[in-house]
Amino acid sequence: MATDHPLYEAFWDAQRLGELRTSPYSLAIEFAWGVPESDWAELRSDFDPNEFDGQRREQVLAVGEPVLELARGWVDDGVDIELRPTDVGRGFSGEGMVLIIAALWATVTALSNIEGFLAFCSRVRELYNSLFTAETSTGNKLGDPMISLGTAIALCIADLADRIGGVSSVQLLSAIVHPGPGAEPAHSGHDFFSVVFVRGDTSWAYLMDSDGRVLSFVEGEAPITWRLY
Repeated sequence: MATDHPLYEAFWDAQRLGELRTSPYSLAIEFAWGVPESDWAELRSDFDPNEFDGQRREQVLAVGEPVLELARGWVDDGVDIELRPTDVGRGFSGEGMVLIIAALWATVTALSNIEGFLAFCSRVRELYNSLFTAETSTGNKLGDPMISLGTAIALCIADLADRIGGVSSVQLLSAIVHPGPGAEPAHSGHDFFSVVFVRGDTSWAYLMDSDGRVLSFVEGEAPITWRLY
């Protein structure tokens, strides 16, 4: 371990035990979008059922190349980044694509101190902000990016560091996905995230929507928890 800071350790343990899955529950840094129908229309009729997965991947890479190039401008050399097809929505899912930055444990183990870790979280936030204007190769706007739990935690750490002037001795108390109606392991835009930090007798709690917007921030003297119905 490069540092014994409690936030760093919590991330490392979660990443080491987690799976790299395209989902709001993923602890990788993920940004997902539904792909505009017009971007699929031309190629869909030519899909070979025997090569569907490969052709689908090629189409996503073609449609999303500007997104991948945009992301590469914000990610340091040596950090794995990938664009892949995914399902989005509830029930009958639609075509989507997801931008994935290497599982966070693989990234943070390369950082030498907490300052580097905070810098990484800040870069994630900068990338997130830049993606709101992302377009496909045909010029269609993708809309707001849907995030994963790993992204939510990184965004909250960057925000908390700004609010309280750093994260010395701050611990990650909990990070939870609150699934929307008809919960499924796909990005849908209907999920919420709650992330709670603690230091001594003080807690800070975030409630964030699936697009990464902070809906509520609470500071209290006792550990704060939410239950969503």
